[in-house]
Amino acid sequence: MQDITIVILTKNEESTIEFVIKELKELSFQNILIADAGSEDNTLAIAKNYNIPYFIQKNTGYGAAILESLEKINTEYLSVIDADGSYDSNHIPEMLQILKNKNLDFVLGSRYLGGNKSDDDTIIRLIGNKVFTISCKFLFKLNITDILFHFPVCKTSKYKELGLEFKDFSICIEMPIMIKYKQFKFEEFFSKERKRIAGVSKVNAFTDGLKILSKMIKLYFEKRTKI
Repeated sequence: MQDITIVILTKNEESTIEFVIKELKELSFQNILIADAGSEDNTLAIAKNYNIPYFIQKNTGYGAAILESLEKINTEYLSVIDADGSYDSNHIPEMLQILKNKNLDFVLGSRYLGGNKSDDDTIIRLIGNKVFTISCKFLFKLNITDILFHFPVCKTSKYKELGLEFKDFSICIEMPIMIKYKQFKFEEFFSKERKRIAGVSKVNAFTDGLKILSKMIKLYFEKRTKI
């Protein structure tokens, strides 16, 4: 597991970060990077105890943390996970093997592939994701089952080539849309989303939903003639 970097996105995750780090270490991942959004608790102190490198993101937003982390990754492959324990890191080795064996550019985790469900969903989040997923299928001819789950295992060079710009949660839809636009090779992989260990979702269903909708419309008018 020397050729992949696992980026953990954190903000005040002291109740869960140790679990996530231990799980990754048990899987023998050697390159772990924390992108922190200005934690005010013991998140970074715990990371230090495990000798996990971290940086404080300069700009606010979920997407900003991911984009800034790209500047610090030198491994051939990367993955991105949340720090609440809901992402199952045990799937990353298999996703990486599929990526290599099939010479893909991206393997995208999906909570709903094959009619499956998430253990951490609310009704509002489930409906919202279905609406955005169906909309992207229609507008962008994108064959995907889970547009809002940002759990890639991919070639670092290809992620950088996407040229992503959205600094908020809209990066979740921007990534697969740009994969389609760039004609990169991808495949979905079922990854069960576990119940978060602690805390609450940082996604605001209404305000973040409106931002995602506006960015989806923006991308449609920019890319519709080339997809």
